[in-house]
Amino acid sequence: MAYDNTPERGAAERVLITDDSLVIRKAIEKHLKSDFEVVLADNGETAWEIIARDPAIQVLVTDIEMPRLDGYGLICRLRAADEPRVRSLPIIAITGADDDETKTRAFACGATDFIIKPIDAMQLRARVHAHVKFTDASRRLAQAEAALEDESVIDPLTGLCGRRYFRQRAEQELAHAVRHGGDFLLVRLDVDSMKQIYVQHGDDLVDALLVWLAGKLKGVSRNEDTVARVGGAEFAMLALTTGKEMGEAVCRRIRTAVAAEPFCYGGQTLNVTVSLGFVTLDEDRLRSLDDMLALAERRLVRAKSEGGDQVSAAARGADVPPPEEFALAGVDEPPPVEELLNAADGAALPLAEIEDLFVQDDEGVRTPPTEDLVVQDGEGVGSAQTDMPAPVAPDEELAGLFSIDLALLMLEDDDVRRLEPWIDRVALRVLPLLEFCNRRGGLGLDQALSEIRSRLIIRR
Repeated sequence: MAYDNTPERGAAERVLITDDSLVIRKAIEKHLKSDFEVVLADNGETAWEIIARDPAIQVLVTDIEMPRLDGYGLICRLRAADEPRVRSLPIIAITGADDDETKTRAFACGATDFIIKPIDAMQLRARVHAHVKFTDASRRLAQAEAALEDESVIDPLTGLCGRRYFRQRAEQELAHAVRHGGDFLLVRLDVDSMKQIYVQHGDDLVDALLVWLAGKLKGVSRNEDTVARVGGAEFAMLALTTGKEMGEAVCRRIRTAVAAEPFCYGGQTLNVTVSLGFVTLDEDRLRSLDDMLALAERRLVRAKSEGGDQVSAAARGADVPPPEEFALAGVDEPPPVEELLNAADGAALPLAEIEDLFVQDDEGVRTPPTEDLVVQDGEGVGSAQTDMPAPVAPDEELAGLFSIDLALLMLEDDDVRRLEPWIDRVALRVLPLLEFCNRRGGLGLDQALSEIRSRLIIRR
């Protein structure tokens, strides 16, 4: 682990540089050390540890291709963090001049800005200064809001409800819905890429944008709904007697209204989008406002991590019912093997026809056919050999008929012998999902998954 976390020096702003190249780390440090306290890390895992324990870090500058945890995984992990300080950290990604794919993917993960290689010292300092200024302004604003939230009913900028009134109204409506059996919708929404908008355009445009967005929200809400500004560019909404389907329709109506026309100010035109996360009382079965707010926030984070301009009613790992709920909602018997096969992609044949392709031994165990199992006579008619060789892996076309669900069912029944000829191909079909989850969640399993893939390919 190679990093330099120097002791605190008063109120100096700290910038974390993460790159597996010592030359790049030192070059960036040289450009910034006259203005900032620079901390260095050589991979994403080390950077994550530093950020988690050091609240003085105000900006992260990160490469993308790194060992242990790459830049994509680091950005996704930060954007999904529970702590607001970590989740909102400005992130500047280092990319090549023509590397549009990296820019697009890093932006979708939640990168705030980009620095183009070769790195220009003046541009680098200007970008970092702008993001540090934004972070300072955000913290001061948060402190001021915290001090005033107990006094403010109406947000003075947008004319919407303030945070304190929103909480009071939400507690009242939630209690009423629980007592009388009504449903209750809570929505959290944020402006996408607000940090970039602030850095590029400044305070006046941002203020005008928030007023414009407040007008959009008022326009799509009902008189009985409660719409509030609960943070800098953070908004929330309450609606009554609204189920999940109607709640999703409300959120999509908001998203569409915002994206329908650009925001114009001082001769500048911006295409603005919002991300939304929502919960409903009947669907999510929560009875605490804090729990509902926390779940809506996690769903909002998910929507933003998927590229923004999204509506989410599901957060990673947050909505999985406990095991007993699955047992209550399930069925007594597993679905028939025929249904599993016919529901799988590529399984166009019914089970009876697929099983006809297997060869059954004396003990009743079926194995996939091989070229050696069939001998054609002069008229092209095949007949099974009596002296059959040991079973081998199935061909690709037949493997496509074998569903992952069927493999799991065989494992559950401890039918390993029947599963064995298919297992490598089934594993290769599952592996892309595991690799995607690894990249998405920054799990650091790159080496292990690469080794699994190599071994499966070799065995084929």
